[in-house]
Amino acid sequence: LTPPFSYFQPFKPDNMCEVKKCCCCVDLRTGAIVMAILQLIGGAGMFGMGAEWQNILSALVGVGAGVCLLFGAIKYHQMATLVYLVLQMIEIVLIGVAMLVGIIAGTAVTVAVSDHPDLQGNQDVQGAVQVGGAIVVVLTMIPFGIIALFYIYFWVCAFSFYKGLKTGEIASPA
Repeated sequence: LTPPFSYFQPFKPDNMCEVKKCCCCVDLRTGAIVMAILQLIGGAGMFGMGAEWQNILSALVGVGAGVCLLFGAIKYHQMATLVYLVLQMIEIVLIGVAMLVGIIAGTAVTVAVSDHPDLQGNQDVQGAVQVGGAIVVVLTMIPFGIIALFYIYFWVCAFSFYKGLKTGEIASPA
């Protein structure tokens, strides 16, 4: 039984999260190569951010993902592209965890400062500390959010490239 109207199409999750071009004008393979190079630069830059475990883990995941995507895009290799998708999703989750930790830590510090015994009698100062703390938390989380949005878009582009490889729409000219 098919519905009489064309707008009653069955839900097809196959074409969710898929784009035909990267950044609206570049084919997916070229976009994947550019994304891989950016990923390698960003991952290498994370090594210079300090010796904290978060930076080292993010750098290793970023460089590994960049290498996989570069290899996958140049050699039309499905498995390398799939490994990139997994590593990139780990990176997105790590950014989400960092945002959550930042929000919790910022809120805890704000509450601790506003509950300080020296501020107990002064409601105006407590209110100012709470508002200032909220502003600091929001402003420090904005860069994480922007980075996460870029990573999610790059993931969608790489996923579209992977699907093209898998279905044969994108194939090696050789």
